[in-house]
Amino acid sequence: MHRNRRSPYGALATALVAGWLLGGCSSGASITVDVDVPRPLVEPINAAVGIYYNDELRNYVHEEELVDHGKYRIDIGASHAPVFAQVFDAMFETVVPMALVPGDEAPADEPPADETPADDEAGAGDADLEETDAATDSDAAGAPPVRFTRPDGSKPAVAGIIAPSIEEVQFAIPRQTGGEFYEVWIRYRLDLYDTNGNRLGEYPVIGYGKANKANFGGLGQASPALNEATMWALRDAAAMLSFQFRDQSESKDWLAMIATRNAYATPPHAVGQ
Repeated sequence: MHRNRRSPYGALATALVAGWLLGGCSSGASITVDVDVPRPLVEPINAAVGIYYNDELRNYVHEEELVDHGKYRIDIGASHAPVFAQVFDAMFETVVPMALVPGDEAPADEPPADETPADDEAGAGDADLEETDAATDSDAAGAPPVRFTRPDGSKPAVAGIIAPSIEEVQFAIPRQTGGEFYEVWIRYRLDLYDTNGNRLGEYPVIGYGKANKANFGGLGQASPALNEATMWALRDAAAMLSFQFRDQSESKDWLAMIATRNAYATPPHAVGQ
């Protein structure tokens, strides 16, 4: 009598596939986002503006572990400066990269523990820029002025300064929500300064992106899908900033300030990031 015997290799293969499926569901994802955004088609504001990117923004990595769904790592730091540079280059007539005065590394909202910059040290611009409006006499957050300079140490001939920072990244995956999409939210804050480093206000920017899981097959879909959703979130943030900035209440006082000060600034040749 011929007896059908089950191959041990078949059972092993079944076990391996089952383990692979279970592991794939909980292994998480690790991505490094590299994204280009199109140059926004906006009318540039006739002003020379300084832009300062802090180290946290340049090197930002979001890491999070979801219970039963694995560990996730989203590295978007290297994309920030190119994305913002593309937007700011379209928004303003001239964009000037900025740095902090060496040794003046304290964040704008955390005054140094033992000292406050003297009045004669706070002004980084020319003498013509020393006169400030009453609204700029004190920082919006009550902190001392931030001392900005050009990367080469020269005085910044700009009408105002913007310092983007990242506040939060959130994401959701289909197995977590029961939906069809990988979703990413990114929240930024733009601190708006006068030429003496007084923070006049802040401007929020939120980007949202999603990617349909159906477009990425089954196994191993988390990394490419999450990457796609993150790229769309960055593009959305860029679009929101470029098209809405000049019309929002949070930015109007700062824009009015740079309009009056731009007469004093001698814009240098536009320089890239």
